[in-house]
Amino acid sequence: RRKMTALQHISLPKSGPENRNRGKETVTFQGRVSDGMKTGSEDPGFNMSPAVDHEGPLRMKPNPTDTVDSGRPEISKAEPAIQRMSWSDDGCNLTANYSIGCHFIGRGDYGWDEPRQRTFQTELKSVIEETFNNNSYRMTPSAARQDTNWLEENVLDYIPWVNYDCPCASGYTPQVNVEVSGHGSSMSEWGVYVSANPEGGFVQSRVTEGTGFLDEGDVNPGSGGQIGAVHEFGHYIGLHHPGRNVELAEDEDEYSYAGRDEHGNEVEGAVDLMGEGMGLRPFYFNAWLERLNNEYPGCNFTIGT
Repeated sequence: RRKMTALQHISLPKSGPENRNRGKETVTFQGRVSDGMKTGSEDPGFNMSPAVDHEGPLRMKPNPTDTVDSGRPEISKAEPAIQRMSWSDDGCNLTANYSIGCHFIGRGDYGWDEPRQRTFQTELKSVIEETFNNNSYRMTPSAARQDTNWLEENVLDYIPWVNYDCPCASGYTPQVNVEVSGHGSSMSEWGVYVSANPEGGFVQSRVTEGTGFLDEGDVNPGSGGQIGAVHEFGHYIGLHHPGRNVELAEDEDEYSYAGRDEHGNEVEGAVDLMGEGMGLRPFYFNAWLERLNNEYPGCNFTIGT
């Protein structure tokens, strides 16, 4: 019942709309599209939100009143949507598998041709995987053996190929695998609209449920060293800004906040990926931890370095 030979497809909660980078964020909201707005249904080749059930379609574009041009942005407080990914277990590596479908906007603009688009796809995969997979965390069991019931302990445990020991005593490593396709495949979990930006200048980027809005420069470090596409991917998998829903000092905002977040996790906005930097936190991998503890009840996996 509990022995894990092939990890199967499951569904996990993720965050609602989130945004990034002070001064260039757009606040988006759940709900119906305003009159005259275009929706993903007008483009049959691209599924805006394949993993989300909505009361109404999502906005492709924000209303002008939703745009925050300066100062502290107002962040949407939408309820979590549904995120789907698959898992694979290779030895003591537990890998979350994601797929991203790119829909390139303005195909002929600024030389935004297929070779450059393929380069963006390759770099998007690379920056996400390199950031998350270079983590130093291990998820280790606190017990030697899983919880068992009478049947498991007195009957099934005597079958040679059944094993209720807690696996990987030295710890699992959380990993990410990202497959990126072009032209907004309807099979992709995360649909991303990508605009040309050959000069790498200031272009607004954001994430709504199931849909990202990026530009060509988002796979490169910004002036503060953060790679915008990785920050946005963090929002897609359910992560929030460090200072979300906490009381902020006058010289702080959601990105720069340092202390305890709304869930009691230690955060430091200046260095954290979900703030202004590229650093990772143990709780970024809570979904991995939950997967193991559901698969191996009683092993009580914890995460640390």
